[in-house]
Amino acid sequence: MTVIKKTIEIKNNIDIEDNEINVYNHETIKNIIKYLNAYIEKISIDKKILYFSFYNSKKYLLKNYSCLNKKNIVIVDINYFKIDDIERYIIKQKPKYIFINYYKLTSNRKNLLVMEEKLGYVLNKIEEYSKKYNVKFIVAINKED
Repeated sequence: MTVIKKTIEIKNNIDIEDNEINVYNHETIKNIIKYLNAYIEKISIDKKILYFSFYNSKKYLLKNYSCLNKKNIVIVDINYFKIDDIERYIIKQKPKYIFINYYKLTSNRKNLLVMEEKLGYVLNKIEEYSKKYNVKFIVAINKED
């Protein structure tokens, strides 16, 4: 079951048992990265991590966040792709954890959209991939106008 949180609260004892979807309202990118990195620091080096970054380059992240500079972390810095595109990365990399930093949440008159896809569809795909590939997602979704 996916856990949806709406505020940043960094815990000392971090245990990732379920997918975690964090929905923010105009949060700064630095706070989001800090939150995600608190999780990464607690994950064993023998567990592979896929880290999708939509707003910072791999070079920037490695220079400014030393916890991301580990052998078990694969950083994918891409400006845009759909949730369906993640599956090929899962198949190729076989991660235990996937971090998404961050999806932009917008709305039109009828729907909440994440990277131009319906929020419900994105959440369903995360659940599907999590079960199918035994991977845990830690996702930041940030509301922007």
